[in-house]
Formats: sequence, C-alpha cells, structure tokens
Amino acid sequence: MEQRIIVVKKNVMGAQEHGKLQPLMYADGTPIENLYYDFPNRGDIFVPVGFSDIPEEPIEISVQENKHYRGTTEPHHSKYLYHSSCELQSTAGRVFDVIPVTAFPKGQHDLYLDLPFYPTLYFFLQRRDTAEIWGPFKRGECKFQEEKWRTAIIMPSSSEAIAGQCPLLSERLVGAFHESELPPGAVQVATKLRDFQLEYDERKFIFNFPAVADLINSDPDRYYVDLMADHDIVTWLTSAMRKQAELTREDVQRLRQMVIDLGELGTQFELPETVIRTRIERAVDYLQSVEEAQDAISGFFQDNFSHFLHSEVGQKALDDFVRTKREDIMADLLDQVLEKEEQAIAETRRKLGQEIADLEGRKANLQKELAHLAEQAEKAKQQTTAERVEAASAELENLKQEIAQKRAELDRLQEHVKMALDFQALKAEIEGLKEDREYVYQAVEELKRTRESLEEEFSQSERRLRDKLLTQKLYLDTLSGVAPQATLPQLSKGFAIPPRTEEMDITYILKSIQAHFEAQGRDVTLSQVANYLISILQNRLTIFVGYPGVGKTSTIQLLAEALGMCQPDAERLLKVSVGRGWVSSRDLIGYHNPLTDAFQPAPTGMYYALKALHSEENSGEPKAPLWVLLDEVNLSPVEHYWSDFMTTTDSVQGSIRCGTETLAFDHALRFIGTANYDETTEPLSPRVISRANIIYVEPPEARTFRYEESASPASPGRVFTLDQLRPLWDVRPEHTEGEQIVVNRLVTILQGTAEDSSSVGPITVVDPRVRKSMAMYCAAARDIMRPELGEFGALDFAVAQRVLPQCRGTGQGYARRLEQVRDLCHSKGLTRSVDTLDRILARGKLYQSYDFFGL
Repeated sequence: MEQRIIVVKKNVMGAQEHGKLQPLMYADGTPIENLYYDFPNRGDIFVPVGFSDIPEEPIEISVQENKHYRGTTEPHHSKYLYHSSCELQSTAGRVFDVIPVTAFPKGQHDLYLDLPFYPTLYFFLQRRDTAEIWGPFKRGECKFQEEKWRTAIIMPSSSEAIAGQCPLLSERLVGAFHESELPPGAVQVATKLRDFQLEYDERKFIFNFPAVADLINSDPDRYYVDLMADHDIVTWLTSAMRKQAELTREDVQRLRQMVIDLGELGTQFELPETVIRTRIERAVDYLQSVEEAQDAISGFFQDNFSHFLHSEVGQKALDDFVRTKREDIMADLLDQVLEKEEQAIAETRRKLGQEIADLEGRKANLQKELAHLAEQAEKAKQQTTAERVEAASAELENLKQEIAQKRAELDRLQEHVKMALDFQALKAEIEGLKEDREYVYQAVEELKRTRESLEEEFSQSERRLRDKLLTQKLYLDTLSGVAPQATLPQLSKGFAIPPRTEEMDITYILKSIQAHFEAQGRDVTLSQVANYLISILQNRLTIFVGYPGVGKTSTIQLLAEALGMCQPDAERLLKVSVGRGWVSSRDLIGYHNPLTDAFQPAPTGMYYALKALHSEENSGEPKAPLWVLLDEVNLSPVEHYWSDFMTTTDSVQGSIRCGTETLAFDHALRFIGTANYDETTEPLSPRVISRANIIYVEPPEARTFRYEESASPASPGRVFTLDQLRPLWDVRPEHTEGEQIVVNRLVTILQGTAEDSSSVGPITVVDPRVRKSMAMYCAAARDIMRPELGEFGALDFAVAQRVLPQCRGTGQGYARRLEQVRDLCHSKGLTRSVDTLDRILARGKLYQSYDFFGL
C-alpha cells in the first residue's frame, strides 16, 4: 500500500546517507490522528539510502508498506519505508508555516528569524499575545548556525505565482487577519515534534492559501498592512508621479506640496485608500523632518564652515577635495552650463513660436487677398467674347465624347474582370471536386485492399487449418503404429563452390559487378553497386523495399551472379519464400519432432545452409558469402520467425540450436529481405528497423534491355571470398569531422524537444547501434563514392537507409521537424535524403501521417 504524506527531515543516523523523517500530515492536508499506530517506529520513517539528497524543507513523498514488518520498533523494521526512487514533490505554495513571534516587522530591512527548523518557502507570522497573523512572507537566505536555522525575511516579487493571487504583495503590503476568520480546515496543526526542542508543542500550517487570498482581497482596507519604510515611501511617490529629483531644500518644499495635493487623488494607483492616505501622511511627516534637519545643518555650516575654509587646514582640505572630485565638479559645471543652454534654447523656441504665430496671421491675410483676386477673375471670365465661349463649348463636347469612349472601355474591362472572377471561382470548384474525387478513389482503393486482405486471410486460415489437420493426422498415425518413416527434404543444389584465390583490387571487383548489371540491361552507377555490397556485408539483415515490379529480387539475383554465387550445380543464394502466418523459427529452420525424436528441417533449406556453414568453419578453405533471400519478408512478423538471429545482429559469430546439435556460423551468413507494403503484409517493428539496413528501390524511369544473344558476359565460375571483399566490411567505424558535425545536428533535430511539444511533434530516437552502423558504412564507402558524389556522398546513403526509415509520426508539428531535417540535408548536398524526405512529406500531407514506409 502506498501513502502520500508531507514530511520533514528529523536527524541523521550514523552516516549521512540514512536517517529519519518526521511525518507532519497526509498530502491532502488531513492530520495524522494516531501517529504511533500509522507509523509505529516511534512515529518516524526510516530512510535507508539517499538521506542527504532530501531537502531540508517540508516535502511530499510516497512511502510503501514494509512487507517484512513484524511489529517491532527497530529502525530497520518500520511499517512504512521510504524509497529513493520515489517522486519528491515540493510543497511551496501549498503548505505555509505559521511561526509565532513577539512582534511584527514594520518598515524595516534585513530581518531574520532564528528557528530550530527549516521553514517552508512562504510562511506567516503570528503574535503570541494577540494571535493575529501577518503574511505571507518569503524565506530568504537560510543558514544553519549554532544548531539553529537563521532565516532572512523577504517579500514575494511580482513575478512569483503567489503574487498572482495577491497582487498587493509586490507593493510591500501583507495580509493581517485572525485565525478565526478563516474557514474550517484552512489551518492545520501537525503532530507533536518532541525531538525538535521547540518553544511550542505543535507546528502549525496554513494548508488552504486560496481561502486566505479570498479573505484579504475581499476588503484590502481592512486586511492589508503596510510594511514600507519612510524613505521608501518617497521613492514610491516619485515613481508614481513619474518624476526623478534629488531632495534639495527647494525640491523638498515642492515635493511636500505635491504630496499634500496627491492626498486628494485617492485611489488612482489601485491601492487601498487607507494605505495611500497612510503613506501620504507618513511621507509628509518624513519630509517635514528632512526639511527641519536641512535647516539645522544649513545654520551650522553658515556659522562654522566659512571660518574653517579660510584657515590653512581648510584651504588644504579644499584643494584636496577639488583635486579628487575634479571630474564630479566638472560634471556639475557641465550640467549647469547645459541647463543654461537648455533655458536659452527654450527661450529661442518661445520667440520662434511667436514669430510663427505672426507668420500664420500674415498667411491668413494673404489667403483673403487671394480669394478676392479669384472673385475678380471669375467676373472677368463672364466678360469673355462669344468666340471663346463657342471654342470652350466645342472642347467640352470633345471631352464628353472621350469620356463616353472611356466609359465604354471601362464597361468592357469590368466584363472581363467579372469573367475572370467567375473563371477563378469555377477553377476553385473544380479543384474541390478533384480533391473529393481523389478522396473517393482512395476510399474505393482502401475497400478493395480490405476485401483482398480478408480474402487472403480467409485463404491463409483455411490453409493453416488444413496443415494443422495433416499434422494431427501424422501424430494419430504415429500413435497407432501406421505412420511412415520421416523423410528429410533434400535440396536440388549444394552450397560448395570453389573460391577465387587471386588478389584483386576492390575497385576492380565493383566495376566487374557493374559490367554484369549493364550486360543484363540494368544501368547502375559504381556508387550504387558499392552501396548494395557494403549494406549487405555490414549488416546481418538488409531489406529492399519498394513497389512491386521495381526490381528488388532481380537486383539481389544479379549481385549474387556477379559474385559467382550462382553455379549450375551449386548456389550460395538460398531463396526462401516467407509464408503468411509464420510465428517461430520452426517455420524457417525446423523443429524437433517429439514423436520421432529427431530434428525435422523446414522445407526452406535453411537447416542445410547452417550445416554447410558449420562444416566450412573447420575446413581451412577460404570463406565465401552465403546469402539467404527472404522474399516477401514482412508477410509475417520478422521478429517472430527470425528471432533466433535477432541477437546476432551486433556480433560476427553466432550459433543455432537444432535439436541435439548446435550449428555455428560467422560473417558469411547474410539475410536479404524484399518487402512490399499493403494490407496483406505486416509493418516492420522498430527493433527490426534499428537492426536492418533499409534500401528503398525507386521505380525506374527507363531501363535498357538488350536482346542480343552474346551481349552479357558469363558469370564467374568461382565465388569471391570474404577476404577479397574485406575492405567493404572489416573497417573501423569513424566519421570525418565534417560528417560528425552533420550527424550531431541531425540527432539534435530528431531527438530535441521544444517548450511547446506540439510545435515539432514526437521525437525520433537515433540509438547508438544506428550511429555506429552509419560510421562503419561511411568508413568503407567514403573513398569509393567521393569522386562521383562528393564529400558527403557516403553519409547521404547512410542517412537515407539507417535514419530516415525510423521516422514515423503524425501532425503538423512532426512535419515541421522533418522539414528542419530536410533543410539540413539540402544545405549539405544530401540529395538522396532530400528526395526521400520530399516523398515522406508529400505522401503524408493528406492525412497528416508521415512514415518512411508509406509507399
């Protein structure tokens, strides 16, 4: 049983890492009525480890019931135990200490409390004689001195959450009320803390601060007290009046009068009226005392200072003062000069204003004269000759005709504009209908795929039921003594092919493979050939994905032929068609038949491939690759039927238990899968994607097929060995400095979070296995691909085949994360990765679902 309670550190037991916690109350504020029943270990909670990591202030923790508790009071056998893994939750803003004092602070600074305990972050003070409560105050610096906590008292700032409930706290006002004015349950008393040696028997807390806030905010004039000092009031007033001035004698007189006038303004600063008037009265008294002090000081200086300055000592002191304060004196003189200049400028501005006013008057007079002249000109127009009137009439007629022509042209233009608007509306409607049609097409296709999936599932279910009946019949026949002797399936070809022993450069090998592809009508670059071989040789599992018919299986067949792995009487490319419903390794390798007490190999031939590799291990012959082609690899979950090989993806050696024998294999064994994505297949799980190299085969725009009889060279009669291909797989995993910078930035974008989690969507983890695989790939492919693809050509393949297949997320936020990755790849020239990201973003736009495998 788990309990959430509020506790405080009590004392250390022997070492600093274990000690005792004192329960105060339950987390919801309920008092602990029977402390020694709920916590029978003398009312304490034993902390076995991590005691020094627990804060000194009251905190909320979880404790669990000790399963080994037997009713003893030994510290290590208490009923409830604290676990260091539990969540420690702060009580700041929820639980407030109520600390008894003899007097309240008022208008003072640098106040401290000497307490025998570490108080809560916010706390209240309560006078012992009147029981009145003031607060909340905030805990300042807290130091442990002479077996006591010396705690500074400060005021909460306006940026803290508590000031949001009581805004006047930032104005050095605190609440003042009696405990009886709070609702029941707002104040709770913890159990007796007998080992704290307090001056009082019980520690008191306010647990319902919203009730306190509602009380003091209901009547600020009644429930708030002012803690502002006299000299701070002047600062407050000057700030409120938006004026800064030093308190010279003349300024004091002016400020005193302004303060008196301000007393008539009332509540313009949104403070309680009583507080404002009280502050103004204190400010008047303070300023009056400042004025009287200045009068006394002025009289003293007039009587004594003049005589002192004429003495030798005074002259020397004056010289020293002028020398040390030269910059300040010059600054004051400069201020005086600037002040005089500003006065002169102000006077000049006044004169200029007067001159401008005079000019405005003259301007008005001139306007009147112009109006008079215009009136005379109008009279002169009326006296023009008949010829001028006739000419003007003719010109007016011409203008009317031109206006009519322009209006007709305008009507034509408006008609064109209307037609254009109608065309735009019609175009938008057509686009909307296209989108609706596309949606309907997709829905129809979805229904078709669903129907095909159901039909395929029904067919598979029927096939599995028939196979199960046949298996049961075999068992029944065996038990009845009529079963035939088990026969092992045999392969039509063996695996033994003579190896090539001559030394040859890896570039020569790659070019010979490229020539074999081209002879078969497949145009591939040297970088593509290197990518195929490096991906297969460096990974236990490589998966080719793409649309049906793009050449996934034929690519693997051509690679094997070019390496000499396919001969008339032997073949080191084992083709396995994955069946739907495979659930374990027995479907791929075989199983131990308990009736015959013998291992029954699966018809895939995988068992014989493992036996061949096992026998080659001790033959001393050069080792050659042996590939297993898993056609339609995702018709069944890969991690189920391929589970025996999952643990060997990060190692060179491996072994499989087949009945009573253990078959070992090494780097020669590679698995290559081909995958389509539709409703009849299973999605690849993240743990499979993390262990496999995913090669996306794009639909070819055009391919050249040769029909000549002797166009293609013959496949080599011997197979290439792993030693000859070693530069492609046996390398040290490392990046160049430029590649490492790009990888670090890529990981930051995919795994980084924002303050608003919706802005960039879910993260995509790039685990250490993937990073190591990328570094090994780049180390092998970098020099081969650099002449054709540039500095980051190898990294482009690694990102597209190891990182981007793990990208899977939904929402516009995840689209923005992928766009950031695309911008990074585009800036570094990773064109293959940019094309892949464009494909993911384009296909996921409709449903806001982005997946590498959304083919």
